[in-house]
Amino acid sequence: MADQCRVGVLKAPHVEIQQTKEVTTVTINPEFGNVTGTKDKDYDIIWFTEACLSNVLRLETYIEDAGLAGDAELADFFRRAQHESRKGAEEGKKLLAKRLGVRA
Repeated sequence: MADQCRVGVLKAPHVEIQQTKEVTTVTINPEFGNVTGTKDKDYDIIWFTEACLSNVLRLETYIEDAGLAGDAELADFFRRAQHESRKGAEEGKKLLAKRLGVRA
């Protein structure tokens, strides 16, 4: 159909979204370790843990920026968020170690 030109494609680890002018199609492609060699649920824990650790680092910059701007309230907000991200990373590491049968 000539009037259904492709507008964009977004790919995530398990989801592909194709959008045309008229229709948006979502395809879920579960990965059970056949392609990557890593079970989907293990990958999810790894991704979550990495995202938490990355967030801890990013928030350090935000804390510094707020401090330089003299905004103690904002700096404190980012410190609390950073603390929660650290907790998430630690929980993710422990869970992954338990499921993989190794010491954290």
